[in-house]
Amino acid sequence: EVAGVVDIVDTLLESGECTVLCGHRPVLPTVFDALQVPEVKLETGAMLVVHHRKGRVVATQLVEP
Repeated sequence: EVAGVVDIVDTLLESGECTVLCGHRPVLPTVFDALQVPEVKLETGAMLVVHHRKGRVVATQLVEP
């Protein structure tokens, strides 16, 4: 459910804590939308590190396997 994914992302951003969110291809577009970052094609084993401050994304970093 899209709303559930968005709620989780919003909660994590608002927490101010360092967090790891693992998702799979079907939900990644929703996660990227919730973070308001451009969609990135991730290869298997890759990750997108999202740096945020006060609930706002300030930078992203693509880490390849």
